Amino acid sequence: MLFDFIILWFWAYVNYIGKKIFVSKTEKIPTEELLKLSLYFVIYVKDYLLAIKLDYDIARTKELRVNKYSVIDIEQNKYSVLEDLVGKFTFVKIYPEKIKVYYDNKLVATYKRSPEVFRRENK
Repeated sequence: MLFDFIILWFWAYVNYIGKKIFVSKTEKIPTEELLKLSLYFVIYVKDYLLAIKLDYDIARTKELRVNKYSVIDIEQNKYSVLEDLVGKFTFVKIYPEKIKVYYDNKLVATYKRSPEVFRRENK
């Protein structure tokens, strides 16, 4: 999306500059020249832009209180944390493959996510 925005912006800029440089008041816009300039931009800048890795932290977040058994409940699964945190609120980041637990902006626990939710079956 960022790359598309930059290409669009550059095309508009080149079009504006192209009108200033190549066109007198009576001539038409030389689209071949504008196309060449935009293709040069795509060829030489594309690799640089694609190499930029944006760091997105894609996780659901929750603030959970540690119960008296030193456990937090996430989607019917239980994860133990430090005993010192009983009764305190923790900040939890829930990723598809792992769970990170923070207290006072410090990472206190990391868990591999349970692949299934344990449910009590009605008999």
